[in-house]
Amino acid sequence: MRVAEAHEAFPRLQILGGLDKIALAQGMAAIDAALERVPWILERSGYIPYVDRRVPPNVSWENFVYYCKRLNEVTPTLHAHPALRLDARAALPGIWTNLSD
Repeated sequence: MRVAEAHEAFPRLQILGGLDKIALAQGMAAIDAALERVPWILERSGYIPYVDRRVPPNVSWENFVYYCKRLNEVTPTLHAHPALRLDARAALPGIWTNLSD
């Protein structure tokens, strides 16, 4: 059962995770599709979106950075406080020296 389907069946259910980690390896369009319903679920229930367990090794750094940026864009209310932002630059500053936005 996907997160959106679980929410529809159980509207008061609090959910953690559930983002499709396979989509991260499939590229930007798949990442956008995986994040499409996140704002809808956030508006209706307690939900903390993230990839369950760990990010698979076949996910490129470019896709992971895109995922982090898109997750920040679709979940602005989760990141109201700067300490809560999913910002890879703050978490891993040394890696960003040769990367551009």
